[in-house]
Parts: sequence; structure tokens; C-alpha cells
Amino acid sequence: MTTGTDASADTTGPVIAIPWAFLAPALIGVPLVAAVAAMAVTRSNPSVIRREAT
Repeated sequence: MTTGTDASADTTGPVIAIPWAFLAPALIGVPLVAAVAAMAVTRSNPSVIRREAT
């Protein structure tokens, strides 16, 4: 005799396993490296030059 429950409903856990140990460093590291590279190639004190009206 069945109780009316579906046999496939017994599964627990995620349908898709996300490898957080692999993705977390990439999600944090890539923007961090991009920010450091942007800071390295841009000037910290830009020079302001006024043009004379002609």
C-alpha cells in the first residue's frame, strides 16, 4: 500500500553542486587584480592645464 508520497521527493541536497571553493577566489581575485592594475597605470595626481582662449 502506498502513502501517496512521490519516491523522487526523497532526494535531499542541491540539484546543481556549485564549487564555491573554486569560484570564491576567482570572484574576489579578478576584480582585486583589476583594481590594483588600474591603480598602477593611472596617475594619482593629474595635472590640470588651462587653455587660453583665442
